[in-house]
Amino acid sequence: MEGIYRLIDTLKLTFNAEITKYSTEIRQLKEEVERLQRALEQKDVHCRHIATVLKSKNAEWKRIKETLTSSRQRSRQEIESVEINKDTINASYVTYDSCDTCDTYDACDDSTQLPSHLDTLVSLISDDSEFDEEDTEEVIICVDTEKENGDIKPAASVSVFEDHKMPQKRKTTRSPQTTEQADSFHISANTPPGFWDTAFTPRQ
Repeated sequence: MEGIYRLIDTLKLTFNAEITKYSTEIRQLKEEVERLQRALEQKDVHCRHIATVLKSKNAEWKRIKETLTSSRQRSRQEIESVEINKDTINASYVTYDSCDTCDTYDACDDSTQLPSHLDTLVSLISDDSEFDEEDTEEVIICVDTEKENGDIKPAASVSVFEDHKMPQKRKTTRSPQTTEQADSFHISANTPPGFWDTAFTPRQ
């Protein structure tokens, strides 16, 4: 990211330097044209020679102006291209940073990381889970997911494991906040879609 910002700053500095350079030359040429015009009015004897010089200077001024316009357009296009690439990279970074590393469902703001209809997920978990509050401190919930129209939704299956029976794979943890509220859980958001496609034996 710092490289992109440095590139943008370099382009801006180059663009400003070119503008300053050509602006100075244009101003000098304009002053010289005005001086020659005054000389043309005062010296009719040298009228033809001065007119030739004036024409040459005007042609040079137009050439510099066209070069400046072309350089300005090219610099603007390059800056816009870098800005677009920067925004694309930032968007990808924010999406990765906010969803691949968040710890809980509530902490994840990206609706494509976990299903937005959490009620359905809780219903599936509740229908498939009965916890023994006396000896169950932590269980593992494996929610199969499927992608539909770009959205991640829970498939119609939920597997429940005790922590020590969990297969040695990346897992989604679900722990009761209190023993009196066994249906209130923290659900990890770092399990990728389709990770739990393999069927596991649920807790009996």
